[in-house]
Amino acid sequence: MCIIEGPAKSTCLLKQIQQQKQLKRIFNSICTKIKLVLDRIFKAIEGQNDAEKYSKISNRYDDLYKFYKKATLSGDKTLDYSDSVTMFSYIYRNTAFHAK
Repeated sequence: MCIIEGPAKSTCLLKQIQQQKQLKRIFNSICTKIKLVLDRIFKAIEGQNDAEKYSKISNRYDDLYKFYKKATLSGDKTLDYSDSVTMFSYIYRNTAFHAK
């Protein structure tokens, strides 16, 4: 928000527009990198077809949700993220959520 009045207001607004454009470029770059990672992980998931892989991912996300809910209450934060299904599910579902 620019609270400056007069000729300096144009400069302030221009800086804000430039910052927004820079943030958009950064955001697009991050999204592109996340997509590349997800594409590689998805290929590593075992399954006869994409529908089977998506089913595994969805089921694992449900498991993760239950784990986090229980972990919040119990304090147990140990979870193995090394398998492809868990990695994909976590990154796909939580990256945007935690970006804020």
